[in-house]
Amino acid sequence: MTAAGRFPMPRCPSARTQESAHDRTATAAPGCPRPYEPKAAPRLRQGASARRQFTGRLPLSLTPGDRDALWLYLFTRAGIWTVAHCTRWLFPDNPKSRHAPSLLSPWEQWDWWHFLHIAQSGYFPEGTGPWTAGWDNREAFFPGFPLLLRAVHTVVPHWTAAGLLISFAAGAVAVVALARIARLHLPGRAAGQRAVLFLLLSPFAVFLAAGYTEALFLALALPAWLAAQRHNWPLAATLTCLGTTVRISGLFLTAALAVHFVTTASNRRDWYRAPWIALPALPAVLHS
Repeated sequence: MTAAGRFPMPRCPSARTQESAHDRTATAAPGCPRPYEPKAAPRLRQGASARRQFTGRLPLSLTPGDRDALWLYLFTRAGIWTVAHCTRWLFPDNPKSRHAPSLLSPWEQWDWWHFLHIAQSGYFPEGTGPWTAGWDNREAFFPGFPLLLRAVHTVVPHWTAAGLLISFAAGAVAVVALARIARLHLPGRAAGQRAVLFLLLSPFAVFLAAGYTEALFLALALPAWLAAQRHNWPLAATLTCLGTTVRISGLFLTAALAVHFVTTASNRRDWYRAPWIALPALPAVLHS
């Protein structure tokens, strides 16, 4: 007699029986394959638990996508600085002069003088103001950038260099925040690269390199919107408030934050943070 005859093989349940809903937790008979036990799908977090996945502090460490954005920023800045250097020779202030103006003279144009005068002597120096002949209407500009310019000037003696340094650092923060916003809504690193490239190649981008308020405002407004996307309302409101000290455009960002808050707040804890949304209006009220 063969071994199979002396020791008959156990009778195993069919595959259909093993996969049935009633037999998935059954123990297999000796010598039979283990019943099919599919892994339970992970449960999706709902309500507050789901929102906590997108809340909290903004990450400070740089990701590969952030580095891509910074490289694009550096390359385009180098191009703009090269063009600005060449314009000193091609378009001097005095056409009869045989010498190029100073290295930083291309950046000492238009609104820069308003910010410089506010940083140096304030809004109404020595009793002058709109009632004075030849007044430059400097009160139309918000104090955020001039205050920061005066602070940086304590470390960087040259006023124009101090303004350029502010815009350079602020522009770097802005492009990283923009890349993160793009990746938050679109998959892949390429989404952030495209968003940053569209910004840096636009005609507006030349003002990001100058000692103006555009770069500083974006360095506050874009992280503020990113914080709002993560439901970090105190941080979003604080950054927007600082942005409003730089440009009146911060009030439009405040309206966008309010709409986003109303459409996403879903529990009592969120509504407790509603007063934060009114904070960005404070600088405009004080300046008026």
